[in-house]
Amino acid sequence: WYQRRVRGNITKPTFYSNPYPPDSKYINQYTIYENGALTHELELLFPIASSEEEIKLDHKLVLTILGDESKGTVTSHLRDLGYIIDLTVSTLTFPESFSCLTIQIHLTSTGSCNVKRIVRTVLDYVDLMKREITKSIWEDNFNLQGIRFNYHDESDLKTLLKTLPGWMSSASSPRYYLNNQLEHTKYKREDIDRILNKLNVKNLNILQGGAGFDIMECEFPSLDQYDKTFRTKYHSSLIPSSWINYWQSKDHVTRGLTIPGKNEFIPSDFTVLPLSRLPQPSVIIDEDGFKAYWKQDSSLPKTYVNCKFFIPEFYKDPLLVATLRLYLELVSESLDTVTYPASTAEYRYLLSPVSEGFKLRVEGFSDRVTFFKFLKLVVTALKDPPPITEMRFKYQVQEMVYDQLNKIYKDQPFRQGFYLARLFYQTYSYDNRLLNSHILKLTQKQVLEEGRELLKKLAIKCFVFGNVEVREALRYTVYLRDQFLSHILKSSYSYRGTVLVLPPGRWIWQVPVLNPTESNNCIFVINEISARTVSGPSLRKSILLTLLATIMKDPAYATLRTQEHLGYTVFTGTLKMLSVDYFYLLLQGSHYTPEVMMKRVVEFLHSYKETLHGLVLNGTDEHPSGEEWFTTTKQEAINLLLSRPESQVGLAEHYSDTSQSNWPFFNRKEYIVSAGRSIEKEDLISFYNNYIIGDARQLIIQLHGAGYQPRQNTSVPSKQILDQDSIQKLKEKLFPVNTEFVW
Repeated sequence: WYQRRVRGNITKPTFYSNPYPPDSKYINQYTIYENGALTHELELLFPIASSEEEIKLDHKLVLTILGDESKGTVTSHLRDLGYIIDLTVSTLTFPESFSCLTIQIHLTSTGSCNVKRIVRTVLDYVDLMKREITKSIWEDNFNLQGIRFNYHDESDLKTLLKTLPGWMSSASSPRYYLNNQLEHTKYKREDIDRILNKLNVKNLNILQGGAGFDIMECEFPSLDQYDKTFRTKYHSSLIPSSWINYWQSKDHVTRGLTIPGKNEFIPSDFTVLPLSRLPQPSVIIDEDGFKAYWKQDSSLPKTYVNCKFFIPEFYKDPLLVATLRLYLELVSESLDTVTYPASTAEYRYLLSPVSEGFKLRVEGFSDRVTFFKFLKLVVTALKDPPPITEMRFKYQVQEMVYDQLNKIYKDQPFRQGFYLARLFYQTYSYDNRLLNSHILKLTQKQVLEEGRELLKKLAIKCFVFGNVEVREALRYTVYLRDQFLSHILKSSYSYRGTVLVLPPGRWIWQVPVLNPTESNNCIFVINEISARTVSGPSLRKSILLTLLATIMKDPAYATLRTQEHLGYTVFTGTLKMLSVDYFYLLLQGSHYTPEVMMKRVVEFLHSYKETLHGLVLNGTDEHPSGEEWFTTTKQEAINLLLSRPESQVGLAEHYSDTSQSNWPFFNRKEYIVSAGRSIEKEDLISFYNNYIIGDARQLIIQLHGAGYQPRQNTSVPSKQILDQDSIQKLKEKLFPVNTEFVW
C-alpha cells in the first residue's frame, strides 16, 4: 500500500517503496504499519540506481553474498541471535530508470524489538563486503551466471527471462544480449564499490509491518496515521538520530561475520555422454523393498534422482501423517544453511509428502563429484536432522497451519471443489483442520523422535534420469539403499490404497464456501468411471473418457458461459485418484443460486447426448463425415494420453511417476494403441449413456458463496444435504475398492 503524492504524471510513494527520482524528502524514513501477518516483517530499502547506466551495473554478486545463508553470514548470525527467521535480498526496477535494493526480513518477537541492532549488523556486513570481496569471489559468481544460462533448458527459456532485469528482458534479443554480457563483462572493482557505497545510513528507508504493536514487550510509537485505501494504521517519521549515531559509531561493530569462501559445489565437468546401447528404461536394482530404474538423456548435462519412500500403514493414523509432514519441514529447515552454496550452483532438492509416504528429488549438474557430495548432504539430513531453534520451529508450525488453512478458507471455490473431492473419495485423506489440530500439539522433540521411527520401516523406489551412465546411476542408488538398508522391508512390498465408490445414482453434497468474503458459487460435478488397469475394458474407458472431456470442453463453455451467462469459469476434464478415473464439469459464478446453476448443468449434460449423436452421424464442417470426425478426435485423445513433457526436468518427473505408480509400464503405448484400435463410434455413445447420464455414479458438490441461504429444490431427485460433520458418516455408507500397488 502506498501514500501517494502526485506531481504531473508521476506518482511518488512516500513509503513502502522508494520514489523516483530519489530526493531527500523520501530518504531516512522509518515507517511502522499494521497488517495481519503472522510475524513482523522488516524491509530495508536502499535506492541504488537513478540512471540507465547505473541499472546496467551487475548487482548479482552483491545480492548473492548479502543473501547467503552460510555460517558467518548476516542471515546465519541474526538467526543465531534469535532475531530473524529468514532474509531475502532483491532489486526492484521501476520506470524512468530507477531501482532500489531491498532486504526483506521475517522477524521473531525478539527481533521486532531489536531493529536497531539488526540494521547495524547488515551495515557491518556491507562494510565487510567492501573490504573482502576479491576477484576470485567475483569470478566464481560470474562463472555461475554463465553456467546457469548456457545449460538452461531451451524449452523453458521464458522462465529464465523472468529472472532477468527489466532492461535486459525487454531487449530485442535477450539471449544475444546476455551471451554478449557473459562474454565481454570484466571484473571491475569500482562497479562493485559503486553499488556497495549506496548501502549506507544516509540512503536508507525502513518499513516494519505486523500486528500487536501495542502489546509488544518493547515500546513503539503510536500508529497515529491512517490510510483510507488499505484501511490500515501506520506511523511514519524520520529515523531517530540516536539510531544513526549508533550505526556510525565504531564502538558497536558486529563480531563473527565472515564472507562465504569458495563454493565447493561449482561443477567443472559438463561432458555430454553418448547414448548407451543398453535397453532403457532399465531396472538396475530389484530387491525386496528396494527397486531402482535408470534412463539416459543427454539433452543437458544434468542428473535427476527421484525416490518414493513407502511407509506401510502410517496413513491410517492422522497423527502420524501430521508428524511426517512436520518432520520433512524440519529436514528442509536444517538443510537451508548448508545447501545454500549448492543452490546457487543449480543443485536442488525437494521433499514432499504423499498419501503412501513421501517423495525425494535431488537434481543438478552431472559432475560426479559435486552431485554425489550434494546427494550425501541431503540424505544425511533426511536420516537424522539436527534440531533447530524453538523460535524457528514455532514459526514453521505457524506457516504450515496457515498454508493448509488457506487451501480451505482462501482458495477460489472451484479449487476448494478439487480439495473436497480428494478428501471425499480417498479413504485415508484427512481434512487439513484435523491435521492442524495434531500439528499444533507436537513438540520438536516428538517430531524428531517419531519421524526417525517412521523411517525405520520402508520400501523405496528410485528412478535415475539424465546425463548419467548406468555405472554412476548404480553408485547413487546403492548409496541410497545402503543408508536405509537396516530399515528396508525384507519381504515383497505391496501397498493397497483404498478409494470409495458411490452407489449408483446422483448424490448432491452442499458445502458453504468457507472464505466469508467469497461471493461466487460453484457447481462441481464428478462422475466415477472405473479403475484403470494395464489392458482390457478399463483402459478403453480411459481413452473414451479423455475423448469425451476433450470434445465437451468448448460446447460446455459456449453454452454455460457465453450463451446463458451462468458463470465466468467453466471447465471439463479428467481426474485420477489412485487407480480410478473420473470425469468432471465445474461452473463458477455469482449471479445465480447454486440450485439454478446445478439444474442447468444437469440439463446440459442430458441435452449434450443429442449433440453427440449428431457429431457421430454427421461430423463437423472441418470433418464432414461422422467417421472422419470420430477417427480424428479419437487419435487426438490417444495422443493426449501418450504425450510427454518436453523439458528434461519434466521427463524426469514423467518417468519417475510412471515407475512409482500402480501402472509402472513404460511400454504403455502398445497397450493404449491396441485398446484404441478397437473403439468404435457406438462405444462413445454407450459410454456417455452409462457413465455421464443414465444410472451413473455422480457426485455434485455445491459450494455456496457468502450470505447464501440454502433453499429446498424438489425438482432434483435423490438430494442429500451434507455438511462437514457428515463426511465420515457418508464414507461409511460407500463401497471401498482396494487398488493394489504393483511392485
